[in-house]
Amino acid sequence: METPAQAAGDPEAKDGDLDNPVSRAPASLATHRHQLALEFVHADLKYRAHVGFFANGNQPAELFLDSSKPNSVIDAFASDAAILISLLLQRGSSVTEIGHALRRTPNGEAASLIGAAIDELSKLPPTASEPVA
Repeated sequence: METPAQAAGDPEAKDGDLDNPVSRAPASLATHRHQLALEFVHADLKYRAHVGFFANGNQPAELFLDSSKPNSVIDAFASDAAILISLLLQRGSSVTEIGHALRRTPNGEAASLIGAAIDELSKLPPTASEPVA
């Protein structure tokens, strides 16, 4: 039986082969996982984030975002951005890797909500799912 990566055109690929971007299958998430809630401001709007972690407890695996303006265009954008960030994290991209790919303002700040969310993830301590003293 051929894998999805092989069906996409790579006969040597195996699902989960991180060297082959076609085959980057999402990592499995535990049913019960550590989560952390945080709030931040970007472009004068408040956002609430919920971060879910892989079983090791120190790598973000998923992000949920919503804005202080429920059911607005920016709220929908925040939610969609979080889904895309989660997909990248679950397919092996690191927070640092994602952050380096995003646009910055001349003073080095995140140019978009996506960058601001990634900046918030990068501030988390290595064991963020555990209480910080």
